Amino acid sequence: MKYQSVEDVLPESLIEEIQKYASGTTLYIPARKKTCLGCKFGNQIETKKTK
Repeated sequence: MKYQSVEDVLPESLIEEIQKYASGTTLYIPARKKTCLGCKFGNQIETKKTK
């Protein structure tokens, strides 16, 4: 996991808003979930492992 300074990533107005809720603590922001092939259309493609 790579740490970045919030000042390098977020605008000052957003930093001030976040500080109202979590000032002086470390926050973890997870990556966005990746979608699987076909998930957007409701027809997921299943893959099977062969032995």
